[in-house]
Amino acid sequence: MPHDRSELLKWARAEADRLRRTQGVSGRASTFQPLGAAALEFLRRHAAGTKFLTAAEDVFRAEYPEPAHIALTGLSQALEGWAQFVEDGMAETLPFPVTARMEAATDLMEQVQQLLDDQRMHPAAPVMLAGAALEEFLRSMVAATGAAVTGKPSINAYASALRSIDAISAQDMKDITSWAGSRNDAAHGHFDQLSRERAQIMADGINLFIRQHTP
Repeated sequence: MPHDRSELLKWARAEADRLRRTQGVSGRASTFQPLGAAALEFLRRHAAGTKFLTAAEDVFRAEYPEPAHIALTGLSQALEGWAQFVEDGMAETLPFPVTARMEAATDLMEQVQQLLDDQRMHPAAPVMLAGAALEEFLRSMVAATGAAVTGKPSINAYASALRSIDAISAQDMKDITSWAGSRNDAAHGHFDQLSRERAQIMADGINLFIRQHTP
């Protein structure tokens, strides 16, 4: 249980930091809900019935007036608030086993395809969500294998740890590095580097990677 609790807190704070640093996002909050899908799913699993989940869901309601970047900041604050609440001993966290992480990644990839099939959706949204799914899956592989992660938790850090114990191939590493680059382009508003075709190729590649590495 202590290990699970530590991992949950680490994930919440890392995701809060990612959301807070997301740049180049403009428009209504409801349009960019996919950027916060992983965080919302996390809070639904671990903060059900709390003010933190309520606050997180409120920022993406259709009638909510806040622009997207303010909504994502609000979501990051909900994650950080939950983490502090748990760390202060005010709540018990539920375990988040490896299988649950893998299922969460698969669920996110299904949402990615739905976004790609929606011609009105900017490709940055499915790219961001696919990156979140990939990171969740790599984290599950690290937990399952016991690979040692050095540096700040991230897609590349998890991949490097897995590569060091031959849990993934050299080609996997190249693919993951490319996917992480696409996610960073989306996160930092480099939309000229993105296209629907590139997003679909990324999604197909991640889906194949997940299938190949699911026990």
